[in-house]
Amino acid sequence: MTFLSTRNNHLHGFWFGYIDSFVVIAIIFLVLFVSLYAESLIKNEREKEYINARDVFVTDLKQLGAQTEGSRRDGGWQISIADNILFKISSAEISPAGNKYINQIIAILNKFFEAEGIKNTARIVIGGHSDTSGNVRWSEEERKRYNLRLSQIRANNVANIFQREMPEIWMEAIGYGEKYPKKNATKPSENRRISIVIQLIAAEYFPPDMPVEKNIVFPYIPDDVWKNSSKN
Repeated sequence: MTFLSTRNNHLHGFWFGYIDSFVVIAIIFLVLFVSLYAESLIKNEREKEYINARDVFVTDLKQLGAQTEGSRRDGGWQISIADNILFKISSAEISPAGNKYINQIIAILNKFFEAEGIKNTARIVIGGHSDTSGNVRWSEEERKRYNLRLSQIRANNVANIFQREMPEIWMEAIGYGEKYPKKNATKPSENRRISIVIQLIAAEYFPPDMPVEKNIVFPYIPDDVWKNSSKN
């Protein structure tokens, strides 16, 4: 009897321990499943919020007449503004209407950045673009130099407004001149534009002197100064 009792106790202890282990493993899997399911729900909800914010962002820009393309998955967006909205012909000075227009763009961006929480990981590159027009008396080299200079100063002047209104954003201004014509342009005037390229960059890739870089001031050169120093 003692032997059988001991054997039964061993068996009972074995099965009890086995069941306990099974319950613990089942609980672990249940917790993991619930955690993954909750994470999936949060991700889906966040994606819906992004889609809503993006749709509002794109709709607001289209209502202003600006063109936009790109997405968060592409690493950013590009907004294109026709130059005649901001400048007079061959001028780099932003008109009062152009200044108001840029501030409307900035308001839309601020709202979108706030909704997406990307102010600390966004870099904005203001690009100036030109067509291939110029004074008929100029050589090709003179025309390209003039258009490059005009596009750079235009980009600087637009970037200054952005920098003033969005000082926390890493900002750059680049004049491309005739370098990047639009592939689908139907007329030369479509190449005269300001591009606002928004790039999303992981925080660890930002330069260590970021606070200083953010306060950069882009040089402003009045029309009468830069034109007198350009080939006419």
